[in-house]
Amino acid sequence: MPKIVAVSVALSILFSSTFACADKLYGTIVHKDGSKVKKTRKISTSWNSKKAKYTADGEYELDFGKKVGKKITVYVDGDTYTEIEVKGDTKLDIQLKK
Repeated sequence: MPKIVAVSVALSILFSSTFACADKLYGTIVHKDGSKVKKTRKISTSWNSKKAKYTADGEYELDFGKKVGKKITVYVDGDTYTEIEVKGDTKLDIQLKK
């Protein structure tokens, strides 16, 4: 029984450290006038096909699920917004130009 517990604890540590190492892009997104975007814009990147999730009006988060560690392109509604290097939790505040 103690061996099963030890294996369970080791696996828990392994899996939790794997998820903790995933890079994330997060920040705010506002209109040109500074008002918060109300979860209507699609934020994506050149890294993978995942889309950002809104945590609140004007706040987004995109968890890559693994390490990125390089420069990627960020798109808003399919249009290029910027390029940014993603290492760990990377903050990018977006202000729409239109």
